[in-house]
Amino acid sequence: MSRDSDNTRPGIPSALHSTYSNAPFEACVDCETPLLDALIPYSVEKVVRQGEVVLEFAICMNCQARVFQEFSEESIERIREYASSSLDQTDEIDRLLDAIEHPTDDRAPGPPPPSALPERCGRCETTGEEYAEEHNVGAVLLGDRIVGAIVSLCGKCTDGLTDVLSRQTRDAHDDFIERNFPGVPSELDLPVGAIGL
Repeated sequence: MSRDSDNTRPGIPSALHSTYSNAPFEACVDCETPLLDALIPYSVEKVVRQGEVVLEFAICMNCQARVFQEFSEESIERIREYASSSLDQTDEIDRLLDAIEHPTDDRAPGPPPPSALPERCGRCETTGEEYAEEHNVGAVLLGDRIVGAIVSLCGKCTDGLTDVLSRQTRDAHDDFIERNFPGVPSELDLPVGAIGL
């Protein structure tokens, strides 16, 4: 189905566009695979400090899976436990299947809920100045459609997520930062894939 003939596609919310290009991310940060016309799910993640995006990227699920292979089993389980307390993304897999025309039998296909840029942490619900000072946002997409709500972690919850990681996982995270963002401090807190798990 072509994008031109499908007027029901909601598109990518501007909150998930690149701040630097004012357009959707076109390629994976790690392998440079084009994303908008491919049937490869991908995550968009942004790090915001004092209202300014200081780091942003899109990563395809193939590359994200490769990064996760370097994470320890213990860390992946801890990330899931930490994020599952309130970052409910149970419908995203169904939406991915719908988007590639393989809907599940137990769920009626439908567009994702409207997704505005969050104004609170999806885990602890921090709002206001504390949230605005430091947070990460991200979502899972497929081609030119979002397949779930935009989720966010405040700085404190991102720090908490980082604290549950093993040394092996922290090293894999630091390698990803060094490889893709030379000059950016490796200790810059990212949601380390909690959005994509």
